[in-house]
Amino acid sequence: MIKKKLPLLWDEGNREHIRKHSVTIVEVEEVYTHPLISFEAKKGRQGFIAKVKNGRMLIVFLSFEKQEGPYVVSARDASFKERSIVYEATKTH
Repeated sequence: MIKKKLPLLWDEGNREHIRKHSVTIVEVEEVYTHPLISFEAKKGRQGFIAKVKNGRMLIVFLSFEKQEGPYVVSARDASFKERSIVYEATKTH
């Protein structure tokens, strides 16, 4: 788990990739800053899920491998299964 949030790294490649999923940089930053769930994903990546201000539930994947900060690999709407995981982890009894 990340202790200090480093600034996200952006280039034209990851900007274009999130655009294909109709996700904005502002939404990615919001998920990264205020995740409901964070987890270790495939290939040593970190995943974050959060509901953003406009009501969308998004999942963001970051890589920390080859650069000095978190590189945005992907961002998209969370699947039903991913939403269920968030619900189970955050529901109160």
